[in-house]
Amino acid sequence: MKSSQGPGARQIGDGLSFEDAFRKSFREVFGALDDRTSALVIRALGVFQSALQQDLNRSLERQKDKPTISMSDALALVRAYQIEQSYKGLSDLAGPLIAEDDHRRYLIDEDVRVKTPDGATICGLVVRPRSVKARLPALLAFTIYADSDLTLDSSSNRDDARLFPIAQAEAEPASLDIVGRRAKAA
Repeated sequence: MKSSQGPGARQIGDGLSFEDAFRKSFREVFGALDDRTSALVIRALGVFQSALQQDLNRSLERQKDKPTISMSDALALVRAYQIEQSYKGLSDLAGPLIAEDDHRRYLIDEDVRVKTPDGATICGLVVRPRSVKARLPALLAFTIYADSDLTLDSSSNRDDARLFPIAQAEAEPASLDIVGRRAKAA
């Protein structure tokens, strides 16, 4: 029987570090989720770090050159700092675990060369659920950004690939994501 303890209780009860307790809890919880539920939970975890940093910077900027700070401004500053730091720590811990979970759930082929009718070659990212062996419908996501780091692990492409099945009744599609980068030399 699996424990329903969160990382904090597990940390104390099992004598684990917070990081190890978080990893253990994450794997336990996500291992029990179906692909659709996992996709929704992971999307909820996907907070834009830059937006949180901007909130913190705005709170700090309001205090610039002031000799004192009001209680409400101090609380807003502490709140912005706590939120930014919490999500940064969560992101640092959850990122590798999400990639691990994706590897368990999906077959991911990066830099798939696709020849276009006019002879050009574009590079794609194909994501297929491991649980389905039949032919699947496909989702094509396209971006003009030529970022070599724009992969399933580091962008909204991951959310697109995970969440598209939620919009389909029972279909589990493959995803061919064209990310606008140059195909690697053969």
